[in-house]
Amino acid sequence: MSSPNNWDADSEGRAAKLLRKSRDAPFVPIGMAGFVGLVGFGLWRLRSRGAVKMSVHLIHTRVMAQGFVVGAMTLGEHCGGWECMLRLSNNTSLIVASIAKDTTETFTQA
Repeated sequence: MSSPNNWDADSEGRAAKLLRKSRDAPFVPIGMAGFVGLVGFGLWRLRSRGAVKMSVHLIHTRVMAQGFVVGAMTLGEHCGGWECMLRLSNNTSLIVASIAKDTTETFTQA
């Protein structure tokens, strides 16, 4: 029993996928740009590294670039968390107000 081969793995396209993901998480392109920038800076600095071994210089460059990406992701999650928390606090205040209203109606009827 064979299934039809109508499945297209890349139906969205790379550019459209990147735009959609950058709208969902705006710190992703910032992290990517910072990563590329720091790797470029590390490669540019490579020509005047002095007595530092090549492997040590490349490790430092990688750690800087990864640190920037992790920082951008953390900042994005932090900002997203505040947005979610504000939305939740607005909904919570509405829920608490409706519970208080129901409670006062119950006591006034008795």
